[in-house]
Amino acid sequence: MNLLKYIYASTGQKEAVIIPINIWERIKAHIKISSLLEPAPTSSISILDLEGMLSGKKIDAAFEAQQLRDEWERDF
Repeated sequence: MNLLKYIYASTGQKEAVIIPINIWERIKAHIKISSLLEPAPTSSISILDLEGMLSGKKIDAAFEAQQLRDEWERDF
C-alpha cells in the first residue's frame, strides 16, 4: 500500500508529494525546517565578472540557443 500521493503537472511529471502527517512528524524531527523555507543564497558573481569570457571562441550562438530550447521541448 503506497501512503504517498503525487501531484502531476499537465506534462506528466511529478510536481509535489503529499505524505501522511505521522510520516511528516517523523521526518520533521530529523531536519531543520527553517532552512528549507529560507531563500537560496545569492551568487557573489557579478555579470561584469563574466564579460569577455567567450570572446575569441568560435561559437554559433543561434545553434547553441536552439540546442537549449530542444532540451526542454519534449513530447509526453
